[in-house]
Amino acid sequence: MAQLSLIHADAGQADKQEVYSKRAQAVPGLKPEELLQIQANLLVSRDIAAARRFSRAQAYVDAETHIQRVAGYLL
Repeated sequence: MAQLSLIHADAGQADKQEVYSKRAQAVPGLKPEELLQIQANLLVSRDIAAARRFSRAQAYVDAETHIQRVAGYLL
């Protein structure tokens, strides 16, 4: 489900991305640390996908904003 969410995020389909993101986080039997890992992966990957979309559209300032946000997560 998480991968489907990221595929839709990369394609710019925010509505479908959100559906699969919620499904990925609602899988029964997830341990708390697994849920945190999924949430972190989705958060970072969503911003990277947004940066790619903005970059392809030559909206470099918006792309840079998302890249800086990812850098902030990692610091």
